[in-house]
Amino acid sequence: MYVGNWHPAILAGIFGMKEYKTSFPNVRGKVIVDIGAAIGDTAVYFGMKGAKKIYGYEIVKECFDISQRNIELNNLKEICHMELCGIGENDSIELTHPAITSFMSPENLKTFKGVKTKKILDIVKEYDIKDAILKIDTDGFEYEILETTNNETLRYFERIVIEYHYGVKNLEIKLQEAGFSTLATDPHKVYVHYHPEGLRNMEVGYIIAERIGARIS
Repeated sequence: MYVGNWHPAILAGIFGMKEYKTSFPNVRGKVIVDIGAAIGDTAVYFGMKGAKKIYGYEIVKECFDISQRNIELNNLKEICHMELCGIGENDSIELTHPAITSFMSPENLKTFKGVKTKKILDIVKEYDIKDAILKIDTDGFEYEILETTNNETLRYFERIVIEYHYGVKNLEIKLQEAGFSTLATDPHKVYVHYHPEGLRNMEVGYIIAERIGARIS
């Protein structure tokens, strides 16, 4: 795996501590929508575990470029499709968006010029997705993404795994209302000094959601 200017520790959570072993116990033969694909570490992990197809979305150009390299290094170009793209209701995510400063490094903020967006429903329609797995790790965007996605769209996924960064808030309630059973891990506190005031103290954990029953057509 190539990490560019990032510290190699970025790979520890996925490949070292095996935090995805519980969240994604069986991805073999599955289609996965990977929102917040970062440097492609999760896409490579899913590919190594036998996923049928991975559609990844990342808004940081540096991370997107590294992800392309990692996918090629691991001979996964046929099953991994990456896009420099955000997920949201508007046509684009701009530097003025309040969540941008909650996760993007000062170096990347200097070069960020905005990025196009898609809705989750757009992805579902584009790739005829049914009974897939949805992974969201967006360092603060997860609340907006889930709030603006209707319940019917969420039910195209049989399993949803969200890494939350500022507490569970309404994420678990939203998933339950959409017809999912949920398990939220206890948060651990993280302090990020370069975040703006009010966003430095993070409470990070996972919500694992399993769809109850079949998708309603």
